[in-house]
Amino acid sequence: LIGIHLHAGSQLRNLQEWQTAVERSLAAYAELVQGGLITDEVHRASGTLCVGGGEPISLEPGKERLPTAADFCSAADAAWSGAPGVTPPIRAIEPGRALVAEATLLISRVLHVRERHETVFAPLALPGEAETACTRQVILDAGMSELIRPALYGARHPLRAVTPRTAPTIPAALHGPICESTDALGAHHVPTDTARGDLFLIEGAGAYADAMWSSYNGRPRPARLMVGSGGVKVVRERSAEQF
Repeated sequence: LIGIHLHAGSQLRNLQEWQTAVERSLAAYAELVQGGLITDEVHRASGTLCVGGGEPISLEPGKERLPTAADFCSAADAAWSGAPGVTPPIRAIEPGRALVAEATLLISRVLHVRERHETVFAPLALPGEAETACTRQVILDAGMSELIRPALYGARHPLRAVTPRTAPTIPAALHGPICESTDALGAHHVPTDTARGDLFLIEGAGAYADAMWSSYNGRPRPARLMVGSGGVKVVRERSAEQF
């Protein structure tokens, strides 16, 4: 035993709660050292507290202020400096999703638009709402096979239209193409003249998306493109398997 691994939760916004979790983990670490479960030799050489991940990304870009990496570091410094017992010499963190989630966009095409009433409940309702009443459903060609987080965690991803539209927007319930009740992307504002063939961008798809892709229901794996200063490069072609 060399230390403690902490996971305080995902999409953490409250720094005080996170600092409290770190403080309690430091207290537990000190008890482990005092009780001999972490030896003094191990403590001095490799004693570790890993504070895990959970750093948030924006669900409504430009509309909310989130804690920065510097904010989390300051909270950790406060926890370490205020700890009454021995503290681990090694600090570890796993900020993977916060680093890469916003680096990838999932491009999806509209398959169907239906005039159908649906109530979408939190956490997939519009931000700040417990439930969102929609009068329209929009079915996309990307769903839980390409992005399982909404179905698995109730995680809401920002979405925006790519196809130029000038009509006003209304709340609509967005769904994937798989015949499953959980294949839902939540309530989003879409142009009233959204039509079959329109393109949408699903944001925050750089983590726990392509890595968790599934061929369920015979879904082909989508192509993966890299956009850089040198242009667009095809990293992976769309799979050609026949199911």
